[in-house]
Amino acid sequence: MVHLGGSLSYRGVPGSDPVFYRYRPESGLTDVRYVNTGDMFEAHRIKRVGLEAAFVSGPLSLQAEYLFTAVDRNQGYDDPRFYGWYAYVSWFLTAESRKYFPDEAIFGYPKIQSKWGALELAARYSTLDLNSGSIPGGQERNVTLGVNWYISRRFRLMAEYILVFCDDNANDNGTVIGGDRPQIFQMRLQMRF
Repeated sequence: MVHLGGSLSYRGVPGSDPVFYRYRPESGLTDVRYVNTGDMFEAHRIKRVGLEAAFVSGPLSLQAEYLFTAVDRNQGYDDPRFYGWYAYVSWFLTAESRKYFPDEAIFGYPKIQSKWGALELAARYSTLDLNSGSIPGGQERNVTLGVNWYISRRFRLMAEYILVFCDDNANDNGTVIGGDRPQIFQMRLQMRF
């Protein structure tokens, strides 16, 4: 299976509304956001380009995405450009394959072949750079190692270890320490209805 996708977005910014971008490490369990542009004033247009690709062959799965954002501001202000991307690989030790639904362009649960379930190893590298011109929003890189145990067609147990690498500007506008190197371990039991 091969999936290719792309997106373009062009949006005007109404009135004097500020624009900002911020993001937390790849964990939904923390409110800490290392990379943060803060409010950018005098923006009048936002342009985005996204590219994505996925490949599945038996138990092997590869996936990647790239996103570029340009903020056009009024005369006298610089026009920042931001980008981020990730690459993901997974392997089913128990020979299953990631199931793909083309109508929604999403992946679902694998068809489990054993009464003990399916076991998947996964790794992901991502980066987000919010440093541009006069905007020191910070750069963050994440390395994630994960194990997914599909216990049944309804239950999945997930465990992830995330290493976060921040540059000195990744300080959430002075509210956290720039250059930090946190490590996150998280687990989740998921039930599908």
